[in-house]
Amino acid sequence: MVLPAFGRELARHRMPGKDFDTAVMQASVYDWEGALQVGYLDTVVDGDVAQAALAEAERLGKYLKQPAFQQTKELERKIVADRILGEIDADIPMPPTESWVSKL
Repeated sequence: MVLPAFGRELARHRMPGKDFDTAVMQASVYDWEGALQVGYLDTVVDGDVAQAALAEAERLGKYLKQPAFQQTKELERKIVADRILGEIDADIPMPPTESWVSKL
Protein backbone atom coordinates (compact mmCIF):
# COMPACT_ATOMS: atom_id res chain seq x y z
CA MET A 1 0.00 0.00 0.00
CA VAL A 2 1.27 3.45 -0.85
CA LEU A 3 1.09 5.82 2.10
CA PRO A 4 -1.02 8.85 1.09
CA ALA A 5 0.67 12.24 0.90
CA PHE A 6 -0.90 13.48 4.12
CA GLY A 7 0.64 10.57 6.03
CA ARG A 8 4.06 11.11 4.48
CA GLU A 9 4.00 14.87 5.01
CA LEU A 10 2.87 14.65 8.64
CA ALA A 11 5.58 12.08 9.34
CA ARG A 12 8.22 14.15 7.51
CA HIS A 13 7.26 17.21 9.56
CA ARG A 14 7.55 15.33 12.86
CA MET A 15 10.50 12.97 12.37
CA PRO A 16 14.21 13.46 11.84
CA GLY A 17 15.54 12.10 8.51
CA LYS A 18 16.72 8.69 9.68
CA ASP A 19 13.55 8.06 11.69
CA PHE A 20 11.38 9.14 8.76
CA ASP A 21 13.13 6.68 6.44
CA THR A 22 12.82 3.83 8.93
CA ALA A 23 9.19 4.54 9.85
CA VAL A 24 7.77 5.43 6.44
CA MET A 25 10.02 3.94 3.79
CA GLN A 26 10.67 0.69 5.68
CA ALA A 27 7.21 0.55 7.33
CA SER A 28 8.63 -0.13 10.78
CA VAL A 29 6.18 -0.94 13.55
CA TYR A 30 6.83 0.54 17.00
CA ASP A 31 5.74 -0.13 20.53
CA TRP A 32 4.63 2.93 22.51
CA GLU A 33 8.17 3.75 23.64
CA GLY A 34 9.55 3.61 20.09
CA ALA A 35 6.61 5.61 18.74
CA LEU A 36 7.28 8.29 21.35
CA GLN A 37 10.99 8.35 20.53
CA VAL A 38 10.59 8.76 16.75
CA GLY A 39 7.78 11.32 16.94
CA TYR A 40 4.58 9.41 16.22
CA LEU A 41 3.40 10.31 19.73
CA ASP A 42 3.78 13.56 21.67
CA THR A 43 3.26 12.00 25.06
CA VAL A 44 2.08 8.86 26.79
CA VAL A 45 -0.42 9.08 29.62
CA ASP A 46 -0.38 6.67 32.52
CA GLY A 47 -3.84 7.01 34.01
CA ASP A 48 -6.92 8.96 33.00
CA VAL A 49 -6.43 10.03 29.38
CA ALA A 50 -9.44 12.36 29.38
CA GLN A 51 -8.22 14.16 32.49
CA ALA A 52 -4.73 14.54 31.00
CA ALA A 53 -6.20 15.85 27.73
CA LEU A 54 -8.31 18.42 29.56
CA ALA A 55 -5.31 19.59 31.59
CA GLU A 56 -3.24 19.98 28.40
CA ALA A 57 -6.09 21.83 26.66
CA GLU A 58 -6.34 24.18 29.64
CA ARG A 59 -2.58 24.79 29.54
CA LEU A 60 -2.60 25.51 25.80
CA GLY A 61 -5.73 27.65 26.12
CA LYS A 62 -3.74 30.20 28.09
CA TYR A 63 -1.80 31.00 24.91
CA LEU A 64 -4.85 31.71 22.73
CA LYS A 65 -5.02 35.40 23.57
CA GLN A 66 -1.42 35.91 22.54
CA PRO A 67 -1.32 36.82 18.81
CA ALA A 68 2.33 35.76 18.52
CA PHE A 69 1.41 32.18 19.50
CA GLN A 70 -1.25 31.93 16.80
CA GLN A 71 0.91 33.58 14.14
CA THR A 72 3.92 31.37 14.89
CA LYS A 73 1.76 28.25 14.85
CA GLU A 74 0.22 29.22 11.50
CA LEU A 75 3.60 30.01 9.94
CA GLU A 76 5.11 26.77 11.22
CA ARG A 77 2.31 24.57 9.89
CA LYS A 78 1.24 26.44 6.74
CA ILE A 79 3.71 24.84 4.34
CA VAL A 80 2.79 21.32 5.47
CA ALA A 81 -0.95 22.05 5.49
CA ASP A 82 -0.85 23.62 2.02
CA ARG A 83 1.10 20.66 0.63
CA ILE A 84 -1.36 18.16 2.13
CA LEU A 85 -4.44 20.06 0.95
CA GLY A 86 -2.97 20.43 -2.52
CA GLU A 87 -2.60 16.66 -2.89
CA ILE A 88 -5.42 15.18 -0.83
CA ASP A 89 -8.01 14.95 -3.60
CA ALA A 90 -5.58 12.98 -5.78
CA ASP A 91 -4.55 10.76 -2.86
CA ILE A 92 -7.97 9.86 -1.52
CA PRO A 93 -10.62 9.58 -4.24
CA MET A 94 -14.04 11.05 -3.49
CA PRO A 95 -17.22 10.85 -5.58
CA PRO A 96 -16.84 13.10 -8.66
CA THR A 97 -19.05 15.81 -7.18
CA GLU A 98 -17.13 16.15 -3.91
CA SER A 99 -13.70 17.22 -2.73
CA TRP A 100 -11.83 16.73 0.56
CA VAL A 101 -10.74 20.36 0.42
CA SER A 102 -14.35 21.57 0.12
CA LYS A 103 -15.18 19.56 3.27
CA LEU A 104 -12.76 21.65 5.38
